[in-house]
Amino acid sequence: MRALISPARHTIRGTITLGLSLLIACSTAGTLAHAESIANVAASITKDIQTSENLLNKTQRRIAKERRSFAKKILEKQNNVAVLRKSTAAARRLVDEQNLGINELGKKVKQWRSQSIYQQHLLTGYAEQLDASAAELKHLNLGAKQSFAYLEEIVNKVNQGLYPQWETNSIVTKNGQLASVQTLQLGPVSWYLDTLSNTGGLLNVDNATLPSSAYAFNTDQNNDIQLLHASGQGKAAFDPSLGRAIKIHGKKEGVVQHISKGGIWALPILFFGFISLIIAIYKSIQLLRLPKIAPMLPEYIEKTLNSRAEDLREKVDRICAKAKGAQRRILQITVSVKSLDKRDDHLISFLMTNKHELEKLLGVITITAAIAPLLGLLGTVSGMIETFKIMTLFGAGDPAAVSGGISEALVTTELGLIVAIPALVINSLLSKKIKNYNHHLETMAIKMSKIDTAPLTGH
Repeated sequence: MRALISPARHTIRGTITLGLSLLIACSTAGTLAHAESIANVAASITKDIQTSENLLNKTQRRIAKERRSFAKKILEKQNNVAVLRKSTAAARRLVDEQNLGINELGKKVKQWRSQSIYQQHLLTGYAEQLDASAAELKHLNLGAKQSFAYLEEIVNKVNQGLYPQWETNSIVTKNGQLASVQTLQLGPVSWYLDTLSNTGGLLNVDNATLPSSAYAFNTDQNNDIQLLHASGQGKAAFDPSLGRAIKIHGKKEGVVQHISKGGIWALPILFFGFISLIIAIYKSIQLLRLPKIAPMLPEYIEKTLNSRAEDLREKVDRICAKAKGAQRRILQITVSVKSLDKRDDHLISFLMTNKHELEKLLGVITITAAIAPLLGLLGTVSGMIETFKIMTLFGAGDPAAVSGGISEALVTTELGLIVAIPALVINSLLSKKIKNYNHHLETMAIKMSKIDTAPLTGH
């Protein structure tokens, strides 16, 4: 049995060993096949990567080549744009210069036209003067040389008017000194420039006397006249009214002189204004010195009376002593008069008396506010009547005399309004103050009239 089993065991062992060997061989063959496939895949991937790298390199070289081409084209375009900008700027400057030339030419034409009109007016005036001079020469019976010299002088004046030039002349300055300055005359207007002090102004030219300084220029006007003297072109200030505006500017009138133009009717206006001012100051001081009203005083008195203290009379007397002005009198009437009817009568009488005292003299301000404009109008009417009398006697040929009379007549109206407007305002303010004060007093008196003062008498 053992001999039979042993060969069987050997057979089984051989079979298992053979199976294991085959399994190991198969596993090894599978592993080798798998490794070979992985190597193939890796080689394929490596080949693909190399192919991609080659393609990428070719693409980069192509892009670099195209970039260089595009950069060259862009540079060419930029150069073309720069050239076009230069040509455009040159063309624009040319157009601007042409426009500027046209504008300057227009200004020159305008100046020439103005100068031509000015010269035509001067020539017309000198032609008329020449006709008068010819008639004068004929009347004077001068010789040939005198007549020629006279006409030559007229021609020189004409040339000087047509082509004005700066000349050296002596003038009288503002402080009354004689100075040698540069002068320029255009028609009836004359300027001067002191080159030493660099100051200039307008001249007052009178054939009978030396030219004098009529108006001194400020800093800007001095700069303009200096530029005109230096370059021959510039601005120069002048008086279109030919001296009238300068006279008004330099004429300073005092308050007394202005009021005196109103005549006799200015006196009552000033009198009422002065009286109203004094009363307004007095009433303002009076109202400002009035003691303040304690709104809770009636409640305090009532509380004190209801306390039923033994020294009630002394406490009430101390409260009355601390009160001031009209409040003290209202307290005294309240605690001293036992009858309610008599107390009300006394309170009403006191309030009316106090109101009359506060409103005393206030009516003068009211009257002043009402009568001052009427007095001013009366003075104006009286002045106009006098002006029309002068016009009737001497005519209205001189507007300055007529306007002067009218302006003097209106002074009283001005004074009347100057007095009436402040008087009206002050009267309104003082009346409002008195009304408010009386209202508070009346309220306090009404509250006091309701208080029961029986605790003071013991009833």
